[in-house]
Amino acid sequence: MLDSSFLLLGALIMSIHHFSCRFAKYLPFFLAYCVLGTQSKPVYADDKSEINELIESFDNLWIDKQSYAELDMKVKTSNYERDLRMMYWGKGADHSLVRITYPPKEKGVSTLKAGKDVYNYVPKIARTTKITDALLSQSWMGSHFTNSDLMRTVSIRKEYDIRVADKKKKDGVEVWVLECNAKPNIPTLYKKLVIQFNRKNRMPLEQKVYDKSNSLLRTFTYLDVKDYSGKNVPSRVRVTPEIADQKGEFTEVLYTKIDRHKKFGDDVFSLSNLTEL
Repeated sequence: MLDSSFLLLGALIMSIHHFSCRFAKYLPFFLAYCVLGTQSKPVYADDKSEINELIESFDNLWIDKQSYAELDMKVKTSNYERDLRMMYWGKGADHSLVRITYPPKEKGVSTLKAGKDVYNYVPKIARTTKITDALLSQSWMGSHFTNSDLMRTVSIRKEYDIRVADKKKKDGVEVWVLECNAKPNIPTLYKKLVIQFNRKNRMPLEQKVYDKSNSLLRTFTYLDVKDYSGKNVPSRVRVTPEIADQKGEFTEVLYTKIDRHKKFGDDVFSLSNLTEL
């Protein structure tokens, strides 16, 4: 009995030794994986349902069945500073009107979105201009917002493929970073958008916009979330250009009022109303 036990023990030791020798040649690869593999950026499986919720909330952040707003805009560049006050009317995603009320020399300047068409009206010269697709990326009233930003002509869900690029904690907040890459064969203003969200309340924290050569153009920062007529939105949006010769510049919009229950007719979004002061 004792002899057989020794024989079994000896066989076990030999097996372990044999396995160790075979495994030894793979040990450097295993250690390399442990050291290098864990340093690689983690890859997350896209949670399509949650991605869709985040992007839908972003696309519709300032879009309502019907809404009226008042806002201030501060523009700071290396050459000038200016302050504007505006009124805004919106109906769904396809109709909006922005009209400047201050300063007096700019009063009445208006931009209208009616369906797929965008128009600009300048009362000083009594001229209405249709903004072509080529002009959507141009500055609006010398600010760092574009005509497209103001009229919200970009639909991320329709124009971009979206993935989770990162998940992290930032100031105690769980943050999801979504990378949005332009879909092939669909004309878009930007090649890539990178948007950070507060996962809990679905509010955007930051958006980075990249041009067609994949260079960073601008950073949007979303601040001071407030409840307006039962809907939470950032009350301040700051745009910072990321171009070297525009260092220190910014444009900031402050929503002083948003009324989602104000009544107005469809004639607000007519060309005839665009020219009325």
